[in-house]
Amino acid sequence: HSDPAVAGVIKLGWTAYPDMSNAGGDELDHVTYEVWGGAAEPLQKLTMADERAKSHSESVPTGQTWYFRVRGVNSGGRVSPWSATLPMASAEVPGQCNLTSVTSNNGQVVMNWFPPTSNGGAPIIRYEVSNNNYATKVEIDNIRTTYTYVGQSQGATVTYYLRAVNSVGPGPLISQAECVDPCPR
Repeated sequence: HSDPAVAGVIKLGWTAYPDMSNAGGDELDHVTYEVWGGAAEPLQKLTMADERAKSHSESVPTGQTWYFRVRGVNSGGRVSPWSATLPMASAEVPGQCNLTSVTSNNGQVVMNWFPPTSNGGAPIIRYEVSNNNYATKVEIDNIRTTYTYVGQSQGATVTYYLRAVNSVGPGPLISQAECVDPCPR
């Protein structure tokens, strides 16, 4: 799915049979799909709003990993092989970090921050900082909340960026412009 992740919901989608021969000779509009899922084996058959649909959304606890598999069933009861069982976590991107300070001294710029108040339902796996709006970036371990740029152009005003990243993706960035010391007076 291309729609944004939502904590508490897992969205699945699959490719339908391309032709009648793949559907066991059945008309394609007679094929239904079964979605099985759960937090652990054995998986349970899930109730779908429309068994002919090629997608399904399931409410699950935020941050919990669930496992899913899908198969097709033709009108004669002939079933396809199972899809691979896929682990999926219900989460969304993390919130915005709290950039507490950006300071400079002799071409070094130090960024300090607090983690976001919400991890989106999945652990923060890293932070990303940039001094060029993410044309390039530096990845910071998730346990660190400071980074020092060295060799910055003294006297230049540079905007420094920060964002947290979890398994869903990067959260919103926060930025602050800083004149790299020594600055013109």
